[in-house]
Amino acid sequence: MDLGLADRRAVVTAASSGLGLGAALALAREGADVIIGSRSKENLSNATERIARESGKTPRAFPIDLTDSESIAAFIDDVRNVVGHIDILVTNTGGPPAKRFEECGAGDWDDAYRLLLASVGALIRGFLPGMRESGWGRIVCITSMAAKEPVENLVLSNSLRAAVTGLAKTLCRELAPDGILVNTVGPGFHDTPALERLIDKLIAQGAAGSRGEVLDGWCRDVPLNRIGDPEAFGRLVAFLASDACDYLTGQNVLVDGGRSRGTF
Repeated sequence: MDLGLADRRAVVTAASSGLGLGAALALAREGADVIIGSRSKENLSNATERIARESGKTPRAFPIDLTDSESIAAFIDDVRNVVGHIDILVTNTGGPPAKRFEECGAGDWDDAYRLLLASVGALIRGFLPGMRESGWGRIVCITSMAAKEPVENLVLSNSLRAAVTGLAKTLCRELAPDGILVNTVGPGFHDTPALERLIDKLIAQGAAGSRGEVLDGWCRDVPLNRIGDPEAFGRLVAFLASDACDYLTGQNVLVDGGRSRGTF
């Protein structure tokens, strides 16, 4: 299937590893001109080399700290100055620390808000005018299965990811007349650095004795009996960002191996 992504300009944030890198790889393999952002210049360099090697297309890379409004504004300016308007925005933010409610102070909530929700709003505001002008756009917000079914020890993610889902659902109606589709993707457990941090947290709390024990427990709760692959996840993001996706908007697509038990 031709997804119609050749030469489309796509921004992916938090794209130097994990799910963001998986999305950027998939878009580049489909021929999109990819712009990636991350806090770490070293990680950006490594991701750029890998994407170029595996797709044949060298992405542009700019630093961005998604907790800092000035850094986000500078990133948006950098992208617009170099490539003009973009067609596709994939917002990925990584995750806040794994904590229970009573472990979180006011600063934790402020930090999580800036990272998970405020950054998404700022990125959409920054790139929306160009999409409106061209009459075509795709916004894909990577959230978490926690937006639908809360995950133990992730109170910050459980709360703010749901807010992003609500934002996307609102925007799908506001932006549809402009030819812009907005969807969210809720990943379950995938083989990413963020997953390793959660495993370390559970072991430190005494909830598990080893990495293998944690993974075995999670896999038993997933009908497909395995952890997800970020590159396979990226292929779904590429579809949602494409011409092939022309009548799907306002949806929260779970990629969790069937773990969520809810009907809707």
